Parts: sequence; C-alpha cells; structure tokens
Amino acid sequence: DTLFGQGARRSAGPQRGADRRSDITLTLAEVYRGAQRRITLPGGAQVNADIPAGTLEGQSVRLKGYGAPGVRGGWPGDMLLDVHIKPDTRWRLDGRNVTQRLDIAPWDAALGASVETTTPGGTTIAVTIPAGSTAGQRLRVKGRGVPASKGHPAGDLYLELHITTPPTADERQRAAWQALRDAYPGFQPTNI
Repeated sequence: DTLFGQGARRSAGPQRGADRRSDITLTLAEVYRGAQRRITLPGGAQVNADIPAGTLEGQSVRLKGYGAPGVRGGWPGDMLLDVHIKPDTRWRLDGRNVTQRLDIAPWDAALGASVETTTPGGTTIAVTIPAGSTAGQRLRVKGRGVPASKGHPAGDLYLELHITTPPTADERQRAAWQALRDAYPGFQPTNI
C-alpha cells in the first residue's frame, strides 16, 4: 500500500514535456559558416535556430524548451533539429574532410605553379601545384575541411587535380602544341 501510494504521488507530479524532432538540410557552405533557420513550431509559432559551423550529417541541434509542453507544471521538452547535408557535385564529404576538384593547365602541372581556388566556405586560398603533378593527384590543405566543432578538430581539404586542355583557337596555338609533341618523341601516356 505504501509503495502504491508513493508511485501514485510521483506520477501525479510535474512531468517534462516530450522532445520533438524535425529535419533541416544544410548546404556545405552553411556547414562551413554556420546558418540560421526560421523554424515553424506546431501551432504556427516561429523561432530562429542558430546552427553552429561544423555541424554535420547525423548530428542534432537542440532548441531548449521548444518541444511539447510539460504536464502539471513540468518543463517543456526540446525541439531537436536533425541535420542533413544537401548533395553537391562540386564537393565530396568524408567525415570532416572535403575533396574538391581543381582544374589546372597542362603547363602548370608540368612546371608547377601557384593558383587560387575558393573553398566550400567561400574563402579564396593560394595553392602551390608541384612541378610534375599528374591528373587525379590530391593535394592536402590542412585544416581547411569542415570547421572544428564539439571537440572535433577541423578536417582537411583535398584538391583533386584535373588537367584541362585549352582550345586551339589559331595557327600559333596549334604550332605550340605541335612543338610540344615534337619535344617528346615517342611519349605515350600509360593506359593501364
């Protein structure tokens, strides 16, 4: 009888409201910079949600007190925003590392160069292309992947080199390509 009475008193007291869940989709640029979303709650009320930089797929952002109302004076639950990343053909995510295509001219691959590129976060960086670079080679830019968050260090940005052949618009440019061919007699790319 005493146990039953204690149990009844406990359940009759204040109870915290249930948590609610909703999905949000971010671009990779928003993952880099952070984002703000206006969330419509059940009942039509709206709240601004700050999504910190570095939040990735599968993580949740908690909005304290925006879940279901409490029962008998209990605290309200929380709203949990489950994060999804919008696919983008320009970048590949692997954990906190990002791979990005970098188009370069054949002479920059052969001779080396310094080129500029823009990261998914919108920052322009200078990258050194080593002499003798090949198509498909990956250059690592430390700490320029997804930003650090919640105890996770920043990822790295990998630039995957693609050698782009310029158009031959006139006879002078055609002659330059012919001179290059003549300078490498017998050269054949390996097709394995």
